[in-house]
Amino acid sequence: MHYSISKATITLFTFLAIGVILALPQETQSMTSKVRLQRAEGQSIVYYLADDGFRYRIPDEKIYFSWFQTFKDVRVVKADALPEYPLGELDVTVRPGVALVRFSDSNKVYAVDIGARLRWITSEHGARALYGSRWNTRIIILPVTARSQYIIGEDITEAKQFSRNSVVVAS
Repeated sequence: MHYSISKATITLFTFLAIGVILALPQETQSMTSKVRLQRAEGQSIVYYLADDGFRYRIPDEKIYFSWFQTFKDVRVVKADALPEYPLGELDVTVRPGVALVRFSDSNKVYAVDIGARLRWITSEHGARALYGSRWNTRIIILPVTARSQYIIGEDITEAKQFSRNSVVVAS
């Protein structure tokens, strides 16, 4: 598949740049002062309110927990307060370097790189080298419909082609 950079991709890059704060060690960041998370009363969907003035939907708990440790910083608001922030074109994607992903219609396992770029890890040996012996417990299975939120990047045939720690820090 060939992708071109669109306004949606630029919006996603903006969101990911804001996410740099989240890569800091827990003791050096103030989640309540840096991160704005909201959900409407009676609803389970959490939104990230970004500095670009948009809100981005966090599709499910697995993706949420790739970025955050608890729900304690999610502010519950009246449903009519959410439209103050227009909905961004893309959803929040799995945090780069934290988890592996695969889609429900495939057995290919991908590392998540910066910019919501998925990189197929072509061997179990490579997955183990990058994510440890329990690599398979770090896989988030995404619905096929989530594929449009990601860009397919270059395959990873050797562990040296991907630095998990670098992408976590940069995300």
